[in-house]
Amino acid sequence: MSTLPSSSRRLDPAEAAPDRLSKDTALGAILDDDRGRAVLEAHLPALVGDPLLEAARGTSPAMIAGYAGEALPAAVLAMIDREL
Repeated sequence: MSTLPSSSRRLDPAEAAPDRLSKDTALGAILDDDRGRAVLEAHLPALVGDPLLEAARGTSPAMIAGYAGEALPAAVLAMIDREL
């Protein structure tokens, strides 16, 4: 069973690939960046290893946190944001 949210909202291209990666950047852009991928692998290894991740590439970590509740606490999201 996947823990990825199904969201009808997708980020527009400006949000998806900004100049600086952040918790509000689309997962696809973060994963396509070596440093960004390493940050997600360090903090969210189950997410990065999820076979359904491809379907969530247009969502951001902040959007996922809204669905994930305690599975992605605000403190972890803040660390991801700082490290990106």
